[in-house]
Amino acid sequence: MNGFGVTVRMALGAAALVAASQAGAMSYQLDSFEVTRDGAAFFFDGFDDGFAPPVGTSFIGSTTPGYLPARVVGDFSGAESGGKLTLDPTQRGVGTVNPVTGIPEGIRFQAAYLNVNTQSTPEAAQRGLKINHTFKVSGLFDFATPGPVRGLDSYGIRLADFGTESAGLSNDILDLQVYQSVSTGRPRLEFIRRSLGTGSFLSLASTLLDPTGGDQLMLTLSKPTAFDPTIVASFQYYAGGAAVGAETAFAVTAAAFNGENFTRPGFIAVAPAAVALPPVPEPQTWGLMLAGLGALIARARWRRRHS
Repeated sequence: MNGFGVTVRMALGAAALVAASQAGAMSYQLDSFEVTRDGAAFFFDGFDDGFAPPVGTSFIGSTTPGYLPARVVGDFSGAESGGKLTLDPTQRGVGTVNPVTGIPEGIRFQAAYLNVNTQSTPEAAQRGLKINHTFKVSGLFDFATPGPVRGLDSYGIRLADFGTESAGLSNDILDLQVYQSVSTGRPRLEFIRRSLGTGSFLSLASTLLDPTGGDQLMLTLSKPTAFDPTIVASFQYYAGGAAVGAETAFAVTAAAFNGENFTRPGFIAVAPAAVALPPVPEPQTWGLMLAGLGALIARARWRRRHS
């Protein structure tokens, strides 16, 4: 192989190493997960009893287990310690396949959802989280910036219409998740609508977070009005166990309860699978690599002409 070919291959190899080095896997700490309904405490898990999902605390005022075993994804064994739950998708998660297309999605994740009532009969109207309720679902996380694989590395909370229906009817999945911004490297909070039926997602709103805002971050999805499907997403910094400043809500809202009258709250952490492709570099990173590659190519051609 001539010097030009070697130079190009070396440059491309270096570029691949730069891209691969950006891939990373992280774990996240969840301090508490709680739900209020119609202004009263409905569920709380402070992760201080040593029993991680699917064994968890009970609904307040009931003996019903808090987490639904069939909706716990990944192994949480030993994940609860020191009053916090460790979310580690790469160590305890599972590779996933789109339930409709059968195509691997290249991600690993952990998730746990509460055992809410999904019946739509009149006598079940007051059970679970139904459209006739007001509610607030909150998760308090240790504030961390996920890895650089945008769309994969993330953590946060979720409302989902997971019931006994087929995946095609699961069209109301609302996520409030923390990612790493592609352009700045800062943590970025996104309010997202997903559909299992189509495998699609839509970013409804997003904002850059302040890494110095606090050591913890409270994420909240709330339904402020009974019989109104509107869901509001908000966040608040915490430092030393106390709230810092005011809670910030996105101006953009989303509607749930399209085709069903219940929703299922949960939390989730996501990471790329071992077989996932390396992340696409930042635009400015590509510019630097291409500029360097161009200089190497030009130098190789000059040597060929003057040798």
